[in-house]
Amino acid sequence: TCLGFEWVSQIVGGIHLTGGYDAENFSIPLILDEDLAADSRMLGSVDEMRGWLSTESITMNNHGYGVSIESFNESPLADFFNLLSTNYDRAGKNFVSTIEAKDDKYAIFGTQWHPEKCQFEWGLSEDGTPYEATSHSVHAVTTSQHLANTLVSYARQSTHKFKTPAAEQAALFKNYEPFTHSASKPEFEQTYYIHL
Repeated sequence: TCLGFEWVSQIVGGIHLTGGYDAENFSIPLILDEDLAADSRMLGSVDEMRGWLSTESITMNNHGYGVSIESFNESPLADFFNLLSTNYDRAGKNFVSTIEAKDDKYAIFGTQWHPEKCQFEWGLSEDGTPYEATSHSVHAVTTSQHLANTLVSYARQSTHKFKTPAAEQAALFKNYEPFTHSASKPEFEQTYYIHL
């Protein structure tokens, strides 16, 4: 999601991200390509969910950089990915919000928005108001869980394995102490420093 989407866009598309987006702390519905979304491996199996995504503000955006529709269409991204949804920031600037690899042999999906936030980020400001404009509705959580289940179902198809159970256990992030960035913000942002 978000940063990973931006990295994939730069690596596959060879483009520079456009800055100046006013899309931080911003929850909005998606503007879906109905035909592509209906046939999508990521969004296609649940008609009701696509309805929620296109009518409810359940996609939390938190970015100042993005990929414009024009940049997408003029780059190799358009050859490799289906453009499932777009959006506009507060100032009316368009951006690509959901992509999926065209070829079924590539399980590559990307969202400029944060489907995970509705389940895991519940921070409050000192005055008790939510720290971010994240919907925690049943529809937001159901969508988030569906996308997580889809991702995991593809990850389970991987044949990559650790050489030994001990090597696998040693690689788990639970072995490392998280670093919380700021005491002045709600504690939902952590970094794990893993020394290889």
